[in-house]
Amino acid sequence: MAYQPSRQDRSVRLSLNLPDEDTNFDELAPRLHVRGSAWNREHITALRVVPLDECPISKIYPAGYLPRPNDPAFRPLKELLLEPSPEQLMQWSSNSRLFDSNIFVDFFSALSRSMKTANLSIPGSTRAPSAAASQSPSSDEDGPESHPQTAILSLINQIAIRLSPRPTLGACYTIGVITTDMRLKLELGPPGLDQISANSDGGIALFGRGAGTSSDRPSDVPLVAVQAKRRHAGGLHRGTGQPERFNYKTLGQEVAELLGIACEQDRLLNRREDQEAFLISIHGTQVRLVAAYFTADYLHAVKSKFLPADQYLWVRRTRAMELKSRQGREEALRNIMGLVYYLYSGEAKMNQIRLTKSQLQATYEKPRP
Repeated sequence: MAYQPSRQDRSVRLSLNLPDEDTNFDELAPRLHVRGSAWNREHITALRVVPLDECPISKIYPAGYLPRPNDPAFRPLKELLLEPSPEQLMQWSSNSRLFDSNIFVDFFSALSRSMKTANLSIPGSTRAPSAAASQSPSSDEDGPESHPQTAILSLINQIAIRLSPRPTLGACYTIGVITTDMRLKLELGPPGLDQISANSDGGIALFGRGAGTSSDRPSDVPLVAVQAKRRHAGGLHRGTGQPERFNYKTLGQEVAELLGIACEQDRLLNRREDQEAFLISIHGTQVRLVAAYFTADYLHAVKSKFLPADQYLWVRRTRAMELKSRQGREEALRNIMGLVYYLYSGEAKMNQIRLTKSQLQATYEKPRP
């Protein structure tokens, strides 16, 4: 959806004291042209990003797509997702057998591992850190643990399965989950500068029947990116259950992935259109939705020599939803389902959705009470 900043949003922009002059990408290229996982405050300033935190879901996508409490798809998923208590998740090895038939068992297992604190490390000890602690997958400067990544992708996958159009409707496309890293090629500055890429930890993509095949194939252009990090994202430590403090390293990576989605979508048509982009972020056990709306003028400027001083990118982020609690799980389920409903509606401002809008609207029936 096209985003119109409120008066309060504009006051946030003014408080950032962004430069009054245009951004000159030619001059800044040597410092800006680095991998997306290394983006920082300089990138945020150059792209004239205005971060808006604690946003209601109505600032991410139209709130009318949120499932109602008695939605026939939402209701059974909610019952299953809320089954284990926080205490049962903490003692998962003793309780897992109670939930063997639950479709979210993989999510619960990965979430329980994310809930556990790191092994004790005593200063002065000669014992080397474990190999797992030093691994750093390519998509994250902190190295996302596999457990948060597995947890969020498992949750999204069950939602996507439940919301898939019925085959009897002759659906040509479905929306599904990519569980492997997705490389996003983005452009910053005029042609001729080095190419930049950002990697997401999987995501949501459109699936369709490939030529000469009998099974669905995912698009290599994502609709939604997933970002998975440890609890202490960006090197800022927080206590268990405490909200994450704002930091430019995390925001920089989010902006790189959002711009990567917009650039990938932009290349699908010869004409320039507005593009919106979404990201689902999980840090430890806390998940949030992030969105940005790239106008055609903004995208054109980002791919040229100058970004005018009157162009801004409003990056909206929901408050963190704590998956350990039943309330947080329910809120995450509802918000992610609403996002998938929005994508299926054909109304999302993305070129891939524009190209498939008629098929999506002809074959997809949103469950109604």
